[in-house]
Amino acid sequence: MPKPTVNKRIQVLSAIFRPAVMMMDRFKYAHKFILVSLVFMVPICLLFYVFFAERNASVQLTEREKTGVAYSMALNDVLLQVQEHRSLASVQLLGMGSFEDAAASNQEELSAAILRVDELFAADSRYPTLKEEWQSLKEEWNSISQTYSNLSPSESNVLHSNWTASLLEFNRLVADQTNLNLDPEIASSYLVEALTSTVPRLAEDVSLSQSLATGLIVSKEMTASDDEKLITHINSITEGIQNLRRVEQAIYRGEPALEAVLSEPITAYIDISERLAEYVKIVRSNHILDMDPTTVLEMELQSTEARLALKGALSQELYAILDQRVTADKVSAGLTITMIAVVFLVAAYLFVGFYFAVRHAVSKLRDASTAIASGDLTVQANLKGKDELSEVGTAFDSMVEKWRAIIRENQQMASDLAESSKQLLTASQQAAQSSDQITNEMAEAANMAETQLSGAEQSTRAMQEIATGISRIAESSSSVAESSAEATQRAQAGNGAIGEVSSQMSSISDTMDKLATVVQEMGDKSRKIEEIVGVISEISQQTQLLSLNASIEAARAGEHGRGFTVVAAEVKKLAEQSRSSTFEIADIVRDILITVDHAVMSMKDSVQEVAKGRQLAGETGQSFASIMAAVEHVNMQVQEISAAAEEISAGSEQVSASLDEMLDITRKNTDITQNVSAAAEEQLASNEEISASSESLQSMAARLQKEMNQFKV
Repeated sequence: MPKPTVNKRIQVLSAIFRPAVMMMDRFKYAHKFILVSLVFMVPICLLFYVFFAERNASVQLTEREKTGVAYSMALNDVLLQVQEHRSLASVQLLGMGSFEDAAASNQEELSAAILRVDELFAADSRYPTLKEEWQSLKEEWNSISQTYSNLSPSESNVLHSNWTASLLEFNRLVADQTNLNLDPEIASSYLVEALTSTVPRLAEDVSLSQSLATGLIVSKEMTASDDEKLITHINSITEGIQNLRRVEQAIYRGEPALEAVLSEPITAYIDISERLAEYVKIVRSNHILDMDPTTVLEMELQSTEARLALKGALSQELYAILDQRVTADKVSAGLTITMIAVVFLVAAYLFVGFYFAVRHAVSKLRDASTAIASGDLTVQANLKGKDELSEVGTAFDSMVEKWRAIIRENQQMASDLAESSKQLLTASQQAAQSSDQITNEMAEAANMAETQLSGAEQSTRAMQEIATGISRIAESSSSVAESSAEATQRAQAGNGAIGEVSSQMSSISDTMDKLATVVQEMGDKSRKIEEIVGVISEISQQTQLLSLNASIEAARAGEHGRGFTVVAAEVKKLAEQSRSSTFEIADIVRDILITVDHAVMSMKDSVQEVAKGRQLAGETGQSFASIMAAVEHVNMQVQEISAAAEEISAGSEQVSASLDEMLDITRKNTDITQNVSAAAEEQLASNEEISASSESLQSMAARLQKEMNQFKV
């Protein structure tokens, strides 16, 4: 079960990474490395960008905090001078003119402090809202500075206190806008809190208490409302001191080293603030009649000095921390850049080395493949290393070794194939020649079979015509036989009548050769019939001559030859009938010979030996004897003709049947011959294709052998 799961996972991974594989397959190694480098560089560069952006943001934040510290320091100076101005204004409004020089000095310092704030806003355009708010505060202060002399001490204190409250709120707003309140470190954040909130508010409470106490001491009067104010200020001072101590401890927790620097100024400021609080408590205890206001002013002066010392220490340490932070951020950025550069150089070096290693391996594989493609199978990749390409090189060398063995076998097989193809080509050429000869012979046999079929058909038609002619011959022979029989009877009667007058006629002998074959016999018998017809015609002529001679002899004999005249007339009549029949038979035979169209090419000439009685010298008996012999001979010939006609008819029927059978066989042979001829032609075409294929095989074997011989094994 685990195996299918692994295969399935591999299939899933292959499907997931198929687009990447398809894309990478389109590039060369250099482009692949560049693409992969860019892909890796983009997120790394983004991370570096984010890192440097954060470092830069941290530096900018710290710089903004330093700006905020500068604003806060300048505003604290303004606050200090306004608080001093409030105290001096109260003294002046109470009629204590001895502080006029101090008031003038305070006015100059206050103007200088305000000018420093103006310069900060003029040099920095990032805070237009704060600048407008500051301009509003300045206008309000200008109004106070112009009208406070016409007010009562309490009214002046209220105006000053309201303005200082606005200034403290503006200071908090500046701290927010300059990100002072967003400082990320404990020590610096509490330093900011001490510098912008805790110390200024404690100083404001101390200043208000000192101003109220100074007025009470000068006026020597204190109402219940004044007492409540004193209690409130004392509680505020106490709370402010507690907040300062809380902030102090928090600063030390964040940066213990600052305790050695800040402990003394913080303690000094707390001490003077506590002393002022105790002094205010004394004022609240109705001892104002015995108190000197200069004591309060001196304590306020000491508080101002302690406050300035604390402000300087806090601002200095805060600046130091912020500068250190900026330096640390810059050093961190520099170290990061250096490390990144080193890492990039090392990575680039290794990446380029990796590229050249891969390129070297691929080049060796390419060179080896090129050598193999050119036929050199003696090369090997011999890749060194332990990576996958080395495994490919090892597999490549193993493959080349196997190819080498295969090529050796193929070379031997190519040689054997070339030899076999030569033999096959020779055999196929011989087979093609034999097939060509067989095809020609079969074509000739087919032509002969067609000729034989045509001749058989003609012979069949001729035999049919011959059979018809033979039937006619038989009919004529029957008629001749009847005439011959009647002539014989009359000749016998004449022979009996004339007795010794008749002379023995010479017998006519005719010999015919028998037909060697059915067709030859038919031709021979046809020609024999023609000869017999000629003999009969001659006999008829002789008979006519004899009858003519008999008539002449009878005429010579006179009365005694009158009977011979009648007999001679009858004999002449019979001779004419025989001659007419012979002519008809001759015509029929000629028609048969013409119809056969030389079907019977050779006929043997019949040897006829006719013994004629030439010496009739007056012996009518010999003439009649000759007529008797001739008539009997004619009768025999007619019978023989009739028998021959019957034999010919039977033979013609046999020949016709044989010809029909031979015609069927000839047709079948013709069809078979044509089929065999077509098959022979197909066989010839196949042999020609085999011959062509053999030639192609011979050519391919030669090319294969040539290609195999290119390989060096």
